[in-house]
Amino acid sequence: MMASKPFRVLFDSSLWNEAVTHEYYFVPKETQWGGTKVQISNYAKLQEQILRRKTAEESKEIFLAMRLIAQLSESGKVQLHDTIELMFEWMGRAGGPSMRGTEFDPFKKVKIVRLKPPVERGVVFSGLDLEDNFKNQKDLWLEGIQDPRFNELKRVINRVHWADAFHLWTAEFYGLDCVLTLEKKVRKILANQRISARVAILDPFELAERFCIGYRLRNRLRSMVGKLTGRGN
Repeated sequence: MMASKPFRVLFDSSLWNEAVTHEYYFVPKETQWGGTKVQISNYAKLQEQILRRKTAEESKEIFLAMRLIAQLSESGKVQLHDTIELMFEWMGRAGGPSMRGTEFDPFKKVKIVRLKPPVERGVVFSGLDLEDNFKNQKDLWLEGIQDPRFNELKRVINRVHWADAFHLWTAEFYGLDCVLTLEKKVRKILANQRISARVAILDPFELAERFCIGYRLRNRLRSMVGKLTGRGN
């Protein structure tokens, strides 16, 4: 019997930040120094990570979904891909976790296969370049791409989200099964414009539910309980 093909996913590299469960935070600490109590204002303490704009409970739910996706990747049911453009985006985000590749990183053993973007660009790094200059380079490059499908996406998607449109086009170009991201803006825009994406745009919860029956049932039960207690959406 032939092994089934893996579910091929374009992995938003910034999601890796959402998978590392612990991070060092600077916190105040009182200690003894030569018999005198001393207050340290910036003591690095390893703590459970609370994701930006998320509560502690919401962060734990994201960690669980990401851990399941990592397990699916290790088992061969899911194959994660990225691109150099996604890597650039991750590099441009401030404060990436320092605990990648440690026991707190569920993706430390996962192989992520890099894909060549449908259209490549030259990138010039200089000590004199500002962040805005690097961003302008990318904006001009995206504007200059004249592929029919990418132009179709650009016509309906706000310029601010053209990079996300490029990632979607990349996934379509390679015939992947989905784009994995926590960003839902492009999916909402396409739905409002009645233009179909040719690959699924899924968040970690949706992808985990596709493969993990127990996780899917757990979430449905949580949703039912939430509605009964008035805490559901």
